Amino acid sequence: NTINYQATLEDPKVFTRPFKIAFALERNAEPDYQQMEYACVEGERDLQHYTEEEGAKKKT
Repeated sequence: NTINYQATLEDPKVFTRPFKIAFALERNAEPDYQQMEYACVEGERDLQHYTEEEGAKKKT
């Protein structure tokens, strides 16, 4: 239920030394949870409709 993501970025033209990142992605275990697909499209301005918090604000 967890993906541990680790990466090292090495680009001497951009960074003075290797840049490391790491984080965990955890599955939402709620029974009614549905993962929404989000496609990155140039000029997309509709992100607020993809978040629960913004959707709840619009309904009230």
